[in-house]
Amino acid sequence: MWQYTKWTHLRMTPKRTKPAILPRLVWGWVAFGLLGSLASRLTGLDPGLIQPIASALTLATFSVAVAMPIARAVGKRRAWVALFGVLVLGAASELCGLYTGLPFGRYEYTQAWQPTLALPDGKHFPALLPFAWLMVVCAGYLVCAHQLTKRWTALIAALLVTAVDVVMEWAVVVQLDYWNWTDPRWPIGELAWGVPILNFVGWFVIAWLGAEWLNLQGAQRAKSSAIGWTVLTAHAVLMLGLGLISFLPQQPALPLGR
Repeated sequence: MWQYTKWTHLRMTPKRTKPAILPRLVWGWVAFGLLGSLASRLTGLDPGLIQPIASALTLATFSVAVAMPIARAVGKRRAWVALFGVLVLGAASELCGLYTGLPFGRYEYTQAWQPTLALPDGKHFPALLPFAWLMVVCAGYLVCAHQLTKRWTALIAALLVTAVDVVMEWAVVVQLDYWNWTDPRWPIGELAWGVPILNFVGWFVIAWLGAEWLNLQGAQRAKSSAIGWTVLTAHAVLMLGLGLISFLPQQPALPLGR
């Protein structure tokens, strides 16, 4: 005869799950970045080192959020290979673009996105740039993975990442001045906001290559489309918010002391 015991009760009691911490951290950094930029704009206070440190921590949080599902799906060792490959792809494409104009067009980074590395011929390279590629490519991939075939996952993820860049270009180029297009019409014309058409072609190609690399590493088993959407949405909100804040008049710097 089956008896209902205390041990049985414990086994049958549904386990309470802790609220997801990473999505909260993602949106927390977005709020911190927007409120801090707004305060600096309205008061004239120089954020100093707070700005680059907050930028690095924000991008680190976004990157960890999309890396963890991949690590759970393929194991830590293979995840390192997958993520490192995307980092190298992003960095190599940007270095190639800076010196040849391919695959994005002719552009130059300013020193607005700190910290910045000095390159030969007077060019600048934001140190966090490869991690930005890691973040957007992996986030776009997670949205599609485990729902589509490998071929369609790579294609739709690349389209999604490119669409995010279309939204982002206005904020980071026109308002935030992170980089400048030196010849927007080269080689096939200009689309909008002084951005060459080739830029979006390049974004699609690099995002597609990154997604195919993740496919090769078995990352399609990752079941975390929600965190992918969270990171992509948070990134777009942060960039657009910073762009809108830059419309506000910059107050003169507050004097320190008497």
